[in-house]
Amino acid sequence: HATQGLPVRGRGHTRRQGHFILRQLACLHGGAGLSVDRQGRRAKRTPSAGAAEISRISFLRTASSKLVELSAVTTKLRLGTGVTLVAQRDPIWTAKEVASLDSLSGGRLILGIGYGWNKEEMAQHGVEYSRRRQLLREKVLLMKALWTEDEASFAGELIGLEPSWAWPKPDQRPHPPI
Repeated sequence: HATQGLPVRGRGHTRRQGHFILRQLACLHGGAGLSVDRQGRRAKRTPSAGAAEISRISFLRTASSKLVELSAVTTKLRLGTGVTLVAQRDPIWTAKEVASLDSLSGGRLILGIGYGWNKEEMAQHGVEYSRRRQLLREKVLLMKALWTEDEASFAGELIGLEPSWAWPKPDQRPHPPI
């Protein structure tokens, strides 16, 4: 492995980079190969991670923070978000998060999106189920405007944005693949 043996700082101690990658990948893929109690408190050593401990805090990090960590220790790996429920998120915040991840990774981000199916969850986020597809479309168009224009604005049927400025811009042009 090309990164094996290179030191990485983390939580007050140095880990071997190959172990770090496997540890994070294991967490990203639902803890494959891990043995954890129901509350996620006890993690056992896993052979795939070189007997590295998987701490409870690893399960509490967001997917985007895991992608930042992976981007710091890889150079060619494409980084995907999985399914981002854009209709249930703030488009300005999401655009900034996506642009930042793409910029930090050197243009390796792939943004996976979906409009969701859970009516109760959508209601908790103020999303009308019957308009979720239209809302997703408008939010994606708004985010594209923020990514591609120096002074972005957007006027949709459901949402709008007064002239605004947002940086960083994504490294990939015109924006990360969606």
